[in-house]
Amino acid sequence: MKLVNVKLVLISLLGLLLFHSSAYSMTVIAPGDTWKFFRGTEPPSVPADAWKEPDFNDLDWETGPSGFGYGDNSYGDDDDETKLLDMRGNYVTVYIRKEFSVSLSSLDPCAVVELVIDYDDGFIAYLNGGDEIERRHMPDGPATYTTLANSHEAGTPVTLPLGTVGALLNDGNNVLAIEGHNTSLSDSTDFSLIPALRVVSDIVLTEDTTWSGTHILEDSVVVPAGIVLNIEPGTVVMMDVAVSLKVYGQLLADGTEAEPIRFTQYGNSKWKQIMFVEAADSRLAHCTIEYADCAGDHKDYYDNDCDPNTPPLPRDYREAIVVLACHLDIESCIFQNLLGGSTNAEGDAIAIISDDPCHPGEASADIIGSRFLSIGQGVHTRFSYVLVEDCFFTDHHGDNDDVDLYGESTPPPLILNNVLINSHDDMINPTQCSAVFIGNVIAGSTDHGVVLRDRCSPVMINNLIYNCPSAGIAVQNQCDALLVNNTIFNCGRGIRFFDHTDRWDPPYCLVPGSGKATVVNCIIWDCPTTFELTDSPYEEDRGSHVTVIHSDIEGGQSQMSVSGYSTVTWPEGNINDDPQFADPGSGDLHLKSIAGRWDPTGKLWVYDDVNSPCIDTGDPNSDWTAELWPHGKRINMGAFGGTAEASMSLSTEGLRTDLNNDGAINNKDLSMLVGMWLAADLPMAGDINRDGLVNFSDFAWLTQLWLYEE
Repeated sequence: MKLVNVKLVLISLLGLLLFHSSAYSMTVIAPGDTWKFFRGTEPPSVPADAWKEPDFNDLDWETGPSGFGYGDNSYGDDDDETKLLDMRGNYVTVYIRKEFSVSLSSLDPCAVVELVIDYDDGFIAYLNGGDEIERRHMPDGPATYTTLANSHEAGTPVTLPLGTVGALLNDGNNVLAIEGHNTSLSDSTDFSLIPALRVVSDIVLTEDTTWSGTHILEDSVVVPAGIVLNIEPGTVVMMDVAVSLKVYGQLLADGTEAEPIRFTQYGNSKWKQIMFVEAADSRLAHCTIEYADCAGDHKDYYDNDCDPNTPPLPRDYREAIVVLACHLDIESCIFQNLLGGSTNAEGDAIAIISDDPCHPGEASADIIGSRFLSIGQGVHTRFSYVLVEDCFFTDHHGDNDDVDLYGESTPPPLILNNVLINSHDDMINPTQCSAVFIGNVIAGSTDHGVVLRDRCSPVMINNLIYNCPSAGIAVQNQCDALLVNNTIFNCGRGIRFFDHTDRWDPPYCLVPGSGKATVVNCIIWDCPTTFELTDSPYEEDRGSHVTVIHSDIEGGQSQMSVSGYSTVTWPEGNINDDPQFADPGSGDLHLKSIAGRWDPTGKLWVYDDVNSPCIDTGDPNSDWTAELWPHGKRINMGAFGGTAEASMSLSTEGLRTDLNNDGAINNKDLSMLVGMWLAADLPMAGDINRDGLVNFSDFAWLTQLWLYEE
């Protein structure tokens, strides 16, 4: 590793001052070692893929040192130790195998196995048989002995981390098998295949350390237990290819708004991740995370056999930030330009994991005020509490979701006051997770807004969901959801209930059956189908079920699609009236009110010439006390009902200066007023005269009815 302070240009010296290195590198297969090889004039084995397996008999294959090839005159032909002078015009593929032995007791199981390879034009590599571990410059899909590679010139070996010793190597005998492919049968002037394999460990900090200025990390760095790494505001940490920062101690990266910390690439390299493993409580504040190679698929972490009694498989986490069995605070950070996937812009940001096979234990995170911009998945959890608050997600790519929550935790995850707009696929997806979602704006997906699935009891309150073509909310596979004071507008379906039957089996292992929900104080409008309830082949309960209470549903029950086994419970109190949204075209779904409506753009109260029928028509048993006077002492329907942004009532019940709505004007109200003193541009109970500011004018109002009780 090199640690570089650009300002002082003391690369080597600073590295020595800050670190006592315990890194090592052990070569397992060296360039020039002897291999078994097969000229690909025909398939290398019967069946065609048997050649890469450890028990394959290669006694009839030729023997020679690497590298393998021909041509390469620009490099003096020195790298072709085994010259394939008959290759051009006769075959495009060479198959090579190398047996080697290691003693796992002498190796760190967390050390990294690296393939170092120079090649022209493409290759696919296998370690101990099975699936490929790496491919470069080859077309997608299975390859045969006639498959042509894409063009790539040799001359600069590449280093490719394959995984850890513990996950990849056997104690004793192992086999590395590689197929090298040329780009043309007759027109290619050269071919090269020069592989090597090594095991490398990381740089380990041995004392508390502070980074500032600009740093280049060429090797991974470990912060061991008991050690603190502080990173000062304005620091730039530039990481080389596949480099990780692994924290077992504590990382405190405290940037500021004026001087953020950047974790970024070194040159055009792609670094790997920052991983926290059973670490002390750590923090990333005002950090920018970018250019990590972190695209993955969270389904890789799922059960492979749907049997909870079998141990889970080892995992290779791909997210830029990974938290195992510990707590991390992420405050005011930006995740952008995360690489990988088919568009090279599908890198995933954060994983919070409590069920890691090697490091089980409670994991949690508070993710506050952060921005997730044009990346893959934002937040993924497994059996972990996470608070995601006041964050912004937009333009996510790939098939993962902005927020994906798997498994129950205590307390359940809380997703609070976030904005998720204009992204591919679904936006929020809890599976077997009774998460709580409050005050979120979810708009402009290409599929569903929210998918609630598997056996769990999630709660959604005061959410605004619009412009989602498949459905605003999907409820699946025995999920029992409570949906209170949500507004769903301009979606293909308002709420969709179904059994995802093709996901009963691995890797999803969903519980058979459709979903059910209780819908209270909601508005579903401008959705061609307001509710779609479908049947399930699950014999214990073939239907979907919904109870709708004091909600405004366009078309009443006439715009529902209800299957034969499904049920709809529809008591008195539901309405079918135009909710009179303020400006639905621009996404303002506040309710029009003659008495006063909050304008989020102008940040003031405005007055309409019509009154929404959804004001004061919610469930009379619901808590209305967060609404500002005049509130009519009854909650409004829709996403702003029961909040300070609720449109005002024509009823004058209650007292303007009873700020806590307990029926008395006293010190409790004065304390609330003082707590809001000089606040502005927000809907607040302390803004008694509704002029947008809490000041002495409001204090004067409060004193007029001092100690009055209803």
